[in-house]
Amino acid sequence: MKPTFYIHTLGCDKNAVDSEKLAFSLQSAGFEPSYAPESADAIIINTCGFIQPAKEESVDALFEALSYKEASPGTVIAAVGCLAQRYKKEIEEGIEGLDLICGVDSADEAAKLLADMFGLSGTQASVQGRALLEPETRHYAYLKISEGCSKFCTFCAIPSIRGPLASQSIGSLVSEAKTLAERGAKELILIAQDTGSYGIDIYGKPMLPSLLSELCSISGINWIRIMYMYPESLNDEIIDAIASLDKVLPYLDIPFQHASDEMLAMMGRQATKESMYGLINKLRRKIPDIAIRSTFICGFPGETRSHAAELMEFLQNAKLDRVGVFEYSREDGTKAYSMPNQVSEKEKQRRRAQIMLLQEEISESSLAERIGTSITAIIDEEEAAGIYVARSYLDAPEVDGCVYIYTQAPLKIGEFCTAHITGSTAHDLEAEI
Repeated sequence: MKPTFYIHTLGCDKNAVDSEKLAFSLQSAGFEPSYAPESADAIIINTCGFIQPAKEESVDALFEALSYKEASPGTVIAAVGCLAQRYKKEIEEGIEGLDLICGVDSADEAAKLLADMFGLSGTQASVQGRALLEPETRHYAYLKISEGCSKFCTFCAIPSIRGPLASQSIGSLVSEAKTLAERGAKELILIAQDTGSYGIDIYGKPMLPSLLSELCSISGINWIRIMYMYPESLNDEIIDAIASLDKVLPYLDIPFQHASDEMLAMMGRQATKESMYGLINKLRRKIPDIAIRSTFICGFPGETRSHAAELMEFLQNAKLDRVGVFEYSREDGTKAYSMPNQVSEKEKQRRRAQIMLLQEEISESSLAERIGTSITAIIDEEEAAGIYVARSYLDAPEVDGCVYIYTQAPLKIGEFCTAHITGSTAHDLEAEI
């Protein structure tokens, strides 16, 4: 009987891709997947070390995995990913019982070491392969187009964890995307630390438009969604590609992070409030249906109530479609860690709540304007009899809202439909077929 493995993935969707590649390497080495940790011979925690709450969640997951080892002493427990990369020594000294600790980009290494532990001699496969870990979501797939980041925002530890920008070739990405389409993916979601910088390191210039053009030629792929686009990377060529390529959704995730020029400079960002307004106006002029998503940080060191009010004024004027707000997390190894005038946790929480309340009002008003219109949606799941959860071009999985479709007609998961909007809330739409 083949040994089994279970992977628990924490953090971002880039980690989810890494887990699928690790699963592929493990299966190539002779393992079989298990979908329950208590029945697995090897439990692998793909950790996140980005911000403090994520680190705490990862540590909790490691201790939970070790509890299964107490019940079944032969179980192998492995820590991989960002936290394991960033704090390997601390994990070794502080968490007893782990059998393996590997950092990022370690699918082949981890698979080989685990195979050795179980006496397997299977041939190691290329990590370009990906094993499906969640069959119910095979109709959309993440395509990680590059790793690492060559920008150095003062609050971010990613460059020190994952290194500088390292793009995949267009050919390898097209090949991977074709495989994803063959296994049922109809929506490709492009991810990286900064998708707009794709290709600079290997081609000498940004190559996202060329990649998009190639991906659009793949049969079976209907939607292509772009995430994580730095505002300074979003040039006219990329905008024109989004406007002209039918399969590329009019949707962009642009992490602006703040709207105060003083705060942006302290964060190490190149954008200004004026350039951000200009970019938003240009996008809406060239792509009239564009949905703009963004994330912001509140409580950055030195942020005053005046700075926070400036951010709220920006949101009121920009009326972005989707917004996420994070409380600043003080991360060792970053420039911001030692900056003066750190904001209290209580004040961070207060500012975040205030900003989110404003954005909910903006979002609720914007979605209400869609009542009476029709929109194309893809079915994600059946929540209950006659109630389906779907997404339109406005909605990236897990981070945005959704479209609740009420119908007695049977709908298939992963199929597209035309939804007539009948109602809305602050985040979601309600519809009929």
